[in-house]
Amino acid sequence: MDTGTHFVMGVGLFALAHIDPQAVATPEATSGLLLAMVIGSQIPDIDTLSRFRGNTTYIRQHRGLSHSLPMLIFYVLIISLTLTFFHLSPPFLHLLSWTALAVFIHAGTDILNSYGTQLIRPWGKHWIAFDILNIVDPVIIISHTLGFMAWSFGASPGKTFLIIYLFLAVYVFAKMLYHARTSKRLKKAFPDSRLHVLPVLNPLAWQIIVETEQSFQVGRYEPGELIWQFSIKKREADLELVEKSKTLPSVQAFLAFTRHAYVMTRPVNGGCEVRWVDVRYFGRPRYPLMVTVRFNAHGHIIADYLGWGNDHRVERRFVPVE
Repeated sequence: MDTGTHFVMGVGLFALAHIDPQAVATPEATSGLLLAMVIGSQIPDIDTLSRFRGNTTYIRQHRGLSHSLPMLIFYVLIISLTLTFFHLSPPFLHLLSWTALAVFIHAGTDILNSYGTQLIRPWGKHWIAFDILNIVDPVIIISHTLGFMAWSFGASPGKTFLIIYLFLAVYVFAKMLYHARTSKRLKKAFPDSRLHVLPVLNPLAWQIIVETEQSFQVGRYEPGELIWQFSIKKREADLELVEKSKTLPSVQAFLAFTRHAYVMTRPVNGGCEVRWVDVRYFGRPRYPLMVTVRFNAHGHIIADYLGWGNDHRVERRFVPVE
């Protein structure tokens, strides 16, 4: 999920923790609990700092080791022990339990969206993603907003957010069933294609990607209706240059991230350009996710760019390759 959603859920979990009298028995305990919930709901995204080392490093590392099971356990322990050391906490086991809930809900919601995490590192590096929730889910945001409003008007925070989180558990389960039913129905309609059903902002709709040997078809599925948005024919690309581009860390990071990569080649400034685009974002002409590799007339790589942008942005941000 996005940073804002994780923050909102951290405060929501702090409100929920009021059902535990010992967790909020004193002002110091309450303050420590709030810190634990907010920090715990954010700390797995500490790898966002890798942006300072460039998009390639960020895309390669984000939600990788930082979201692995050993690191999640480490976060819980370091937050709980630090707050206990400074005497800013409820009884240790209560703090440990609520901190664990915040950290693991962060990881759990990330697994439920289309990016996923490398939860089982170091035992495996494959991504686990269930494609259930959008990065920003309006049901989660609205339910928390209503809960905060009720709290501000004097409602019991613990009871209010207990109801909200029970509702959200039912909501997520219902979306999982809806996703499974939609996938099953579409697989029957496209039996010989590679199918991907992805969440969008509307909780009742899905983005559909159908990949065949000849093309990608992208559409939007709403209850009982499939609306095709665009189709991309797979062009013949310069295979030699495409294979050369795969030696770059930027292309390797991109291919590890995306599940539907579209590659094209075109002549540019006396040389050639290989461009990889994530089909999920192809319909957003301003800021699709792409990696672009420039070759000179002799077929040598001279520059590359990985990130979100259009042609103008790419031209300004090319990084020379030595």
